[in-house]
Formats: sequence, structure tokens, C-alpha cells
Amino acid sequence: MPSLSHGRFALGAAASLCTLALAGCGSGGVMHNGKTALTYDGKTVSNTQLQTATKDISAFVGAPIEPGVVAGRLAIGPQIEKYAAKKGQTPISDSQIQAQKPKVKLSDTALEALRIDALISSMANNGDITNQSLQALTKKSDVTLNPRYGAWEKGKGIVAGSHPWISEKPTPSAAAARGQAQG
Repeated sequence: MPSLSHGRFALGAAASLCTLALAGCGSGGVMHNGKTALTYDGKTVSNTQLQTATKDISAFVGAPIEPGVVAGRLAIGPQIEKYAAKKGQTPISDSQIQAQKPKVKLSDTALEALRIDALISSMANNGDITNQSLQALTKKSDVTLNPRYGAWEKGKGIVAGSHPWISEKPTPSAAAARGQAQG
């Protein structure tokens, strides 16, 4: 059973997704619902779910983890699971993850991200996955990411988004709504 340590999670995050590269920003889909952190493979993760998972994983590994790293794990998860099955990799269960630190309560979203991380680590240790294969998997992933967590680029994963991600100038519809509320 793979072990999840802070170093392994952080190293895996950097290696597997080229996470939070400091150059470039993608335009892959603008979030229309500010409560949504990301959508992938027909699933939706709310900001609350992502923030809770990030807090849980940080407690689990004993060091702070960025929400964008967790989002990246979730986003590529379905592709990783398919790839692992083709390679004959045994799936990792929630109970295997939770057994490593039974006193740390993990949300379902945190368990999913940690399972994917453990699967990536296990395949990397076996030589079954490389950075090139991970990049190819990100090209297959259809992801929409809230800009507060970065931007999704096919072939790269999550990269730094444009900042500030909240515009100081109101959109025309917001300005009109404000005018109606005042008048």
C-alpha cells in the first residue's frame, strides 16, 4: 500500500500535472457560478467542498496544500483511473487511505484526491506512468476551473491564472443592477 507523506504529495503534485506553472494562463471555460470550484467528467465540486478537502488533506499530510493542487488531482482522476486499469494497477480504496491516519477525518472529496495521488505515486514507483503520459492524460480531460484556483490547460493541467481574477470594474450588467437598486 502506498504511503502518503507531505513530500510525496507535494512532489507528485508538481510532477504529475506540472501544477501551478508560473507562465501562461488558459481560457478554458469561464465559471458562470461563483460557488463552483471545478467541473470534470460530469462532476461538480463546490468551493466549499474544495476548501474542506484542502483543509482535510493539509491536516492529513501535516503541511499546507494549495486548493489548486487538490483541484488538479480531482480533475485528472477519471483519466488516471482508466489509465491505471489498463496498466493492471490495483485500485486504491478509501479505507486504505483513511487507515493511514484514522484520527484525521477526511471528506469524500479529500479521499478522492488522496486516492488519485496514491494511484499516481504507486504507478510512478512501478514505472507505469511518466510526465509525458500524464500530460497526454490532461489533454483528454475536459475541465472547467474557477479562476480563483488557476486555469486549466490541456496538456499541462492547472497553471497560474490571471491575477487579479476578480475585476475591479463592474460588468455592465452589475453596474445596471446597482443603478436600479439605488434608484
